Amino acid sequence: MIMLQKWRVISLVVLGISAILVLDTPPAIAQSPFHPQCSLQSVRGTYGVFFVVSDLGLQQTFAGVAVITADGKGHFVSGTETFNTGSQVCTNVELSGTYTVNANCTGTTSITFTGQTEGCSGSFTQSMVIFGKGNLIKLISTAPGVVTQTEEWQRLAD
Repeated sequence: MIMLQKWRVISLVVLGISAILVLDTPPAIAQSPFHPQCSLQSVRGTYGVFFVVSDLGLQQTFAGVAVITADGKGHFVSGTETFNTGSQVCTNVELSGTYTVNANCTGTTSITFTGQTEGCSGSFTQSMVIFGKGNLIKLISTAPGVVTQTEEWQRLAD
């Protein structure tokens, strides 16, 4: 009986010390390489873009490529794209817009595209996630009825 009480006391002491150590340890997430911190500066430089998007209301799929430049301060300062709607090809379409970045490497974009041909202009918004210090960005449309099948931005070498 005395031996059982000793083990209970020892167990409680060990449990208490363990609790103190666990509660006193700062979270490792801040220092973890698996949880990087992002900022507007994470999205900077020139990106090559490939996308395929379906507009359920128009019953059309759009596919295209682009080059867009971000200033690292929340603005897309230049860009040009070409896209195909299945019934029309739009070339030399100018891109401009803004973006936000959260510390957890998610963010948003708001982009206007302006073409010289009717049907080649408009705007869209997206949600994004940033990988590899901004070297790769994946995005989806935030518009109801518009489904992004794939959209990737790859930073081009300077």
